[in-house]
Amino acid sequence: MANRRDLKKDLNWLTDVVISDCLIYVEVNSDKDHAPVGEIINELILHRDSAFSEINMPTSGMDSKEVKQKYDNIVNSFFEVANSSLEALSQLSKK
Repeated sequence: MANRRDLKKDLNWLTDVVISDCLIYVEVNSDKDHAPVGEIINELILHRDSAFSEINMPTSGMDSKEVKQKYDNIVNSFFEVANSSLEALSQLSKK
């Protein structure tokens, strides 16, 4: 299992990728409303902060399988949020 610092770096990297795609969309589509893009970014950042809070919780009372499952759930949940954010951005670009 990766350490917490690497896990946070990976989540930050994924967040940066989605936000950069959002900013590219705003730059290319300057004539469209940008409020939905801001909502996508805010939601993603809120989920990232929530994931960081869960990662920072102590795991000293858990066995290794429970810890692995906890981190797997955090990562999978964040991947779903990032994927839904990219899908929402894709839907905006189709309008």
